[in-house]
Amino acid sequence: LALGVLLVDARRVPSDDDRAVLAALYDMGVPLVAVATKIDKINAADVEKSLETVRDGLGLPDNQPLAVSSVTGVGTRELWRILLDACETRVEELCNEVGGDNSEGKGGDG
Repeated sequence: LALGVLLVDARRVPSDDDRAVLAALYDMGVPLVAVATKIDKINAADVEKSLETVRDGLGLPDNQPLAVSSVTGVGTRELWRILLDACETRVEELCNEVGGDNSEGKGGDG
Protein backbone atom coordinates (compact mmCIF):
# COMPACT_ATOMS: atom_id res chain seq x y z
CA LEU A 1 0.00 0.00 0.00
CA ALA A 2 1.22 3.45 -0.86
CA LEU A 3 -0.93 5.26 1.68
CA GLY A 4 -3.66 4.51 4.16
CA VAL A 5 -6.43 7.11 4.16
CA LEU A 6 -8.78 7.07 7.12
CA LEU A 7 -11.98 9.00 6.43
CA VAL A 8 -13.81 10.19 9.52
CA ASP A 9 -16.91 12.34 9.78
CA ALA A 10 -15.77 15.63 11.34
CA ARG A 11 -19.10 15.85 13.19
CA ARG A 12 -18.50 12.62 15.11
CA VAL A 13 -16.19 11.41 17.85
CA PRO A 14 -13.85 8.75 16.40
CA SER A 15 -15.06 5.22 17.10
CA ASP A 16 -13.20 2.16 18.33
CA ASP A 17 -13.34 0.88 14.74
CA ASP A 18 -11.64 4.07 13.50
CA ARG A 19 -8.88 3.58 16.06
CA ALA A 20 -8.53 -0.12 15.18
CA VAL A 21 -8.14 0.59 11.46
CA LEU A 22 -5.60 3.31 12.18
CA ALA A 23 -3.65 1.02 14.52
CA ALA A 24 -3.65 -1.85 12.02
CA LEU A 25 -2.29 0.34 9.23
CA TYR A 26 0.28 1.82 11.58
CA ASP A 27 1.40 -1.65 12.67
CA MET A 28 1.81 -2.60 8.99
CA GLY A 29 4.10 0.38 8.50
CA VAL A 30 1.76 2.02 6.00
CA PRO A 31 2.03 5.80 5.69
CA LEU A 32 -1.20 7.34 6.95
CA VAL A 33 -3.35 10.39 6.56
CA ALA A 34 -6.55 11.01 8.47
CA VAL A 35 -9.20 13.03 6.66
CA ALA A 36 -12.05 14.77 8.47
CA THR A 37 -14.91 14.82 5.99
CA LYS A 38 -18.09 16.92 5.82
CA ILE A 39 -16.30 19.94 7.22
CA ASP A 40 -18.89 22.13 5.46
CA LYS A 41 -21.57 20.81 7.84
CA ILE A 42 -19.85 22.43 10.83
CA ASN A 43 -20.19 26.08 11.84
CA ALA A 44 -16.97 27.98 11.13
CA ALA A 45 -16.60 28.78 14.84
CA ASP A 46 -16.66 25.05 15.70
CA VAL A 47 -14.28 23.68 13.03
CA GLU A 48 -11.12 23.80 15.15
CA LYS A 49 -12.88 22.13 18.07
CA SER A 50 -14.16 19.37 15.79
CA LEU A 51 -10.70 18.81 14.31
CA GLU A 52 -9.24 18.70 17.81
CA THR A 53 -11.82 16.09 18.83
CA VAL A 54 -10.82 13.90 15.88
CA ARG A 55 -7.11 14.54 16.49
CA ASP A 56 -7.32 13.67 20.17
CA GLY A 57 -9.65 10.72 19.60
CA LEU A 58 -7.23 9.13 17.15
CA GLY A 59 -3.96 10.29 18.70
CA LEU A 60 -2.95 12.18 15.55
CA PRO A 61 -0.09 14.63 15.12
CA ASP A 62 -0.81 18.36 15.08
CA ASN A 63 -0.96 18.58 11.28
CA GLN A 64 -3.83 16.07 11.05
CA PRO A 65 -6.63 15.47 10.31
CA LEU A 66 -6.94 17.14 6.96
CA ALA A 67 -10.26 18.98 6.79
CA VAL A 68 -12.14 18.22 3.56
CA SER A 69 -15.51 19.03 2.03
CA SER A 70 -16.66 17.50 -1.23
CA VAL A 71 -19.42 20.13 -1.33
CA THR A 72 -17.27 23.27 -1.06
CA GLY A 73 -13.98 21.75 -2.24
CA VAL A 74 -12.11 22.74 0.92
CA GLY A 75 -9.04 20.55 1.33
CA THR A 76 -9.60 18.52 -1.84
CA ARG A 77 -6.61 19.93 -3.70
CA GLU A 78 -4.32 19.18 -0.76
CA LEU A 79 -5.76 15.67 -0.46
CA TRP A 80 -5.07 15.01 -4.15
CA ARG A 81 -1.52 16.28 -3.71
CA ILE A 82 -0.99 13.92 -0.78
CA LEU A 83 -2.43 10.98 -2.73
CA LEU A 84 -0.37 11.65 -5.84
CA ASP A 85 2.83 12.21 -3.87
CA ALA A 86 2.31 8.92 -2.02
CA CYS A 87 1.72 7.05 -5.27
CA GLU A 88 4.79 8.57 -6.89
CA THR A 89 6.93 7.68 -3.88
CA ARG A 90 5.64 4.09 -3.85
CA VAL A 91 6.24 3.63 -7.60
CA GLU A 92 9.82 4.84 -7.13
CA GLU A 93 10.28 2.40 -4.24
CA LEU A 94 8.93 -0.50 -6.30
CA CYS A 95 11.13 0.38 -9.27
CA ASN A 96 14.17 0.42 -7.01
CA GLU A 97 13.20 -2.94 -5.48
CA VAL A 98 12.64 -4.62 -8.86
CA GLY A 99 15.29 -3.06 -11.03
CA GLY A 100 17.78 -1.41 -8.74
CA ASP A 101 18.89 1.79 -10.37
CA ASN A 102 18.32 0.32 -13.89
CA SER A 103 21.94 1.01 -14.90
CA GLU A 104 22.46 -2.64 -15.90
CA GLY A 105 19.92 -2.50 -18.71
CA LYS A 106 21.30 0.61 -20.39
CA GLY A 107 24.31 -0.39 -22.44
CA GLY A 108 25.97 -2.35 -19.68
CA ASP A 109 27.84 -5.64 -19.79
CA GLY A 110 24.74 -7.69 -20.61
